[in-house]
Order: sequence, then C-alpha cells, then structure tokens
Amino acid sequence: MQLNRVIPLLLAMVAPSLAAEPAAVDLAHIDRSIAKEPRYAGRPHYALIVFGSRAEHRSWLVMDGDETLYFDRNGNGDLTDPEDRIAQDVEATRKIHMAEGGTHSGMNVFPLGTVAGVKLNFHYWVRRRGVVPADERLRKIEQERQTNDWENGTLWRSAAKGSQAQNPVVLAARPADAQVTHLGGPLTFALKWGEDQTLRPWPQTTIFDVLIGTPALPPRNHHHRVFSPLTDMEIPGNIHPMAVVEYSPGAPGSGPVVRTVRLDLRCCGDTVYARMAVPREAGEGMAKVTLAYPEWRERVVHPATFQVPIGAPPEGHESELSYILFHDADGSFSLDDAMTALRVRRLAVQKVANGDGESLLISWRNKRAFAVTLKHGPRVIETSRDLGESSPFAEALGRCNARLEILTLPGTVVTEENQTTVTTLHAALMDETRGILYTIRDKKLSGPK
Repeated sequence: MQLNRVIPLLLAMVAPSLAAEPAAVDLAHIDRSIAKEPRYAGRPHYALIVFGSRAEHRSWLVMDGDETLYFDRNGNGDLTDPEDRIAQDVEATRKIHMAEGGTHSGMNVFPLGTVAGVKLNFHYWVRRRGVVPADERLRKIEQERQTNDWENGTLWRSAAKGSQAQNPVVLAARPADAQVTHLGGPLTFALKWGEDQTLRPWPQTTIFDVLIGTPALPPRNHHHRVFSPLTDMEIPGNIHPMAVVEYSPGAPGSGPVVRTVRLDLRCCGDTVYARMAVPREAGEGMAKVTLAYPEWRERVVHPATFQVPIGAPPEGHESELSYILFHDADGSFSLDDAMTALRVRRLAVQKVANGDGESLLISWRNKRAFAVTLKHGPRVIETSRDLGESSPFAEALGRCNARLEILTLPGTVVTEENQTTVTTLHAALMDETRGILYTIRDKKLSGPK
C-alpha cells in the first residue's frame, strides 16, 4: 500500500478527537517572570515546570548551590514563601550510591509534594568538579556543561499503578536560558534515542524505540531533545501505536517501499517499541517514519513524522555482529544448548531475561560485551533463503529455520584484543549447530557446505 493512502487513513481515524484537543503550547514564548526571589547562599540554577494542557500553572525550580532547593509550589512567582524552600530527604539521599571515578559524586533527593495535582520528587546530580571522563562522548558532554554553566537533575512524576515517570532537567544559570518542562500537556511522539536512532540495513533487524509524552523546551544552546514521557502503565497494553515507514526505492524507476509496523512491545517503564526490518528491496539513505495512535480513543496522541537514517548504529551502541544459521529439525535446540557449548570453550556466559524473551550475555575482561539470542519463524527462513541465493551454501541455507544472533552490547567495539572471543564464540556455536556463519560487516558466508 502506498504511503499517500496509509497515512491519511491513520490520521482520519484520530481526526475527530484531534479537533477537540489543544495543540502543543509554544514554550519559547511562555512568561518567565519571577516576582520575588530569596537571598541565595550559593550560585542559583533555574528550571521552569509548567502544568496542564495550556501550561496554566507555572512553578520555578531553583537549586541554590548543591544542597538547597526552592520550588514555587503554588505558582504565584514568589519563591520566598516559607513552603517553597524544600528540605532535602537526607535518608533517601544516603541510599543512593554513585560509581567511583564518575563525573558525579552523589544525588540529593528533594520531595516536592503534590503540585497542580501531580506528586513530584526531584533528584539533583552533584558533580565532581574537575573530572575529565576517559570516554570521548562523556568528555564532550562534560565540556558542554561547563561551557554553558549547566547542572543536571531528574524530576520524578508519580503515575499510574505506582509507576514513576522520569523527566530529565538541565538547570541553567539564568531564568531567560532555563529549560521549560511541560507536565500534563498535549501528547505526541519522540524517538527515544533522537538522532542516534538508525534503521539497520537488510538483513539486520532494528529495535525501534519510541516515547509518548509532551516535548519540553531545552535550555539555550542545548541541541538535544528533551521530553516528558508517559509511563508504560499509563499506556494501554492491548492497543498499540502504528508506524508507517516509507523507504526510497532500491531499483531505478520503482516507487517508494512502504511498510506498516505495530509497536506492540514495552520496555524500561516508558518505552513502546518494535523489532523491525528494512525490506530487502528498499534503497539506502533516509526513511520517513510517521507515528500515530489511532486506536487509543480515550486520549489524543498527535501524530509525528521523523526522518531516520538507514545505516550502522553509532559506535558503542548495541549492534548485530553476525548470525549462525542452521536447521533445527524438531525445534528442540535451546539457548541452554548454546550456553553449554560456550562454557565448554571457557567463555563467561550468563542467561538473562529481556523484553523479547531470553539471551546469553558473554563477558570479556569481566565486562558484558556480547549477547546471543535465538530466533525461529518465517522471517528467519526467508532471510536464510535470500542470503543463500547464488552462493555455495544455497541448498543448506534453503533448509535453515533457526538462527543465533550475535550482538555487541552498548560500549563494546570489536577490536584486535577481543576478536579472539568473537572467533571462539563463532566456532563454538557453528560446531554445536552445524550451522553457517554470516558476518554483517563484510556480508560473508562461511561454514560446512
């Protein structure tokens, strides 16, 4: 079905309720005035929290140094009201332990109580001054914070069935530069990983993560998305958002390749997602993804469209490394069989549950570095057959109905140092399954013919 037919159909299903639902508030032009401020003992850092569909309630949140917090609970703009000085929860603060050597030494907890009908807690991240992270990405983030004089916190919102919604807050040194976080505002979609989200080329699959909630306005000079999500307890479990994905054609003269995907999986307290695959006939470049939630009649979620690149994920993110494709005659092969084979080769292996079922985690130098998952089903059969076309393994791959997927975990990059572990992993699983290895990077097949 062509995109110009699919998207209007989805939008028509939500159009009646969209007409009655207010659009997003322009947070860039919201009133930032503060009527009265206390005499601060340290250097204040500001964030503005607004509530309601039209942001009708405004509450300034101000950190005075690292240990004193002011919060304009009644939204009257006067931060000198006695109830606006929030006492630190010393006991809760003591229970939070930060990793040694990190950029933060602690997290100070402040119970904000119920404001505009919403129960809130604020966690302030206490920075270690002068720490230079070894990781290049973290080093750039820390440099950006220092250059713009930002501090960080997390605003926790109590939600349905005891769930907690996590709202990242970047505090700025001036009210004019402050982040504006919108709670209870009009709903729409955001890509959980923002510009880091990619769609991996065929035959790989992609975990496509989406948040539902209200956009926030980041502080001045902050170029990353800030979003206030719903929890997965606030989203119906029996009806799901839809993604309509338009790919450019892979062959000259062909029309766009369009697929509709149901995001029917949940994770991490606030994420809806799907494991999706780019069609083999799709071209390279960008994919146009339109998200909508037409079946959720009780709430309006405004559709959103994103341009998502097709390509390898950013270095250090989880990515598919290789497949072991094999014939599982009676469907009896399990991850336990794979785990035994890996342990025989003296690899450190642990089986864990995840959103998709179970996986094996393989450690390298006492750190989890690789994962192995087991897949069956029509897609596995189709992919095996397609990979085998015009290859010496065509007959064998035509019989394959199962595969083990080997992935690198976030923070892991395959190097000469850990290549031995990868080679051992491949050899153990190929021997156990009598399967054929397909390596993603070089698109090569190897194994018994």
